[in-house]
Amino acid sequence: MEAKDNNPKKPLSTFRFALDFIKENPSIILSLALLVVMPLALYANAYFILRTFEKTIETEFLRKAAMVENTIDAMIDQNLLENREALGVKVNEIKSREDEITNLEILVPTDEKHEKYTVAASYSPERVGSEISEDFYKSIAWTQQEGTSHRESQNSRRILVIEKTFHDDAENRIGLISIAFSLQKTDNLISKVFLRSYFVLAVSILIVLLFVFNHARMFNYAVRLTKLKEVDEMKDNFISIASHELRSPLSAMRAYLSFLKEKDFANISEKGKEHVSNLEFSVNRLDNLVDDILEVSRLEQNRIPFEMEILDPDEIISASLNEMKSKALEKNLEISYVPQPLPHVKVDPERLKQIMVNLISNAIKYTLHGKIEISAKVSHRKHLEITVADTGLGISAENQKFLFQKFFRAQNKETADVAGTGLGLWITRELARKMDGDITVESIEGVGSHFTVTFPAIKA
Repeated sequence: MEAKDNNPKKPLSTFRFALDFIKENPSIILSLALLVVMPLALYANAYFILRTFEKTIETEFLRKAAMVENTIDAMIDQNLLENREALGVKVNEIKSREDEITNLEILVPTDEKHEKYTVAASYSPERVGSEISEDFYKSIAWTQQEGTSHRESQNSRRILVIEKTFHDDAENRIGLISIAFSLQKTDNLISKVFLRSYFVLAVSILIVLLFVFNHARMFNYAVRLTKLKEVDEMKDNFISIASHELRSPLSAMRAYLSFLKEKDFANISEKGKEHVSNLEFSVNRLDNLVDDILEVSRLEQNRIPFEMEILDPDEIISASLNEMKSKALEKNLEISYVPQPLPHVKVDPERLKQIMVNLISNAIKYTLHGKIEISAKVSHRKHLEITVADTGLGISAENQKFLFQKFFRAQNKETADVAGTGLGLWITRELARKMDGDITVESIEGVGSHFTVTFPAIKA
């Protein structure tokens, strides 16, 4: 039999997890509030607007009804009231002009107590002369000058009944005007407005919900980004610590190799000397990798100080070339630079030299035969351009897209034996950019490469 999960703490644990998550990320409360408050606010706004519109329509309707009543009151006098045929003609004239009036009756009291009324004129000829009893609305209408109004239902349609007294020349009340207006057009108009308003409301709520869901998704991305930044920072710290820790054993290995070469190298066999040479090469390669990784870490964390100076770059270019000339000569490569007057630039001299040494070193590594030329000029944008051109292996157009990415190295048979970490060009360009400069490349595979570093020129 399967064991049943009767752990009652699960819902509580889920609730606590959700509560802890909200505490850690309080901005999610905004999303929850928007999800509830915004639709309610939109609904309330639409509801009050529609109710206000409905009241405005009815007020306008009552105003129109009062105007019709006043018109009838003004044209009815005692003589017309006694001439029922003429009164009927007037009523029919009003009927033909006002299509919203469903019934119009002129009522005359039959006794002093006003408990009964006689229909003096009506839209319905069969009701003329009939007697009707007083009701609540007629009683109020007779006693109040402004009359009364109330709604009734007739054939499933709403009607508005307005009743008001009319007077003789001496301002004595002599009867009641009872007008029934059809509210069908008004109801249809209000229904259309309500339908459109609720449609807009539904669309608005949908948009708000989409916005809230998108906000929640963006919030999720923000949380992930924060976590990634934390992981990235942990990675940088780990790399920095690991690189520093590697320095000690590397220094010890280099010291032992130096001691071995000075004291016992002559007693080692040729095979042993080859092994020592390979070990020394590997130690140097690993040492360069540690140096590059530390440099990358410091650049990413902005921990490299830059002491900016306005200087003539010609001296630094010449010094960099002289430092790397011996390596070029080891490969029988020509290397040249013609000193010339150059505009001043604002840079850190040590970092500019590091950039130049890296570019020249790269040119030497990837040039099997030919020459390396260093030149400088001022571009049309008033920038100093220093170019290191070689006749080396060149770089394909596809590889040029990734050339300045970390750890990228062109993979082909010519570069397989060239030592490198794939960090040099990334470091070089970052150093240039930290000093408001940049590095670009132009290269043709099998022909050579031109690396150009640019800085804004400054007038001396």
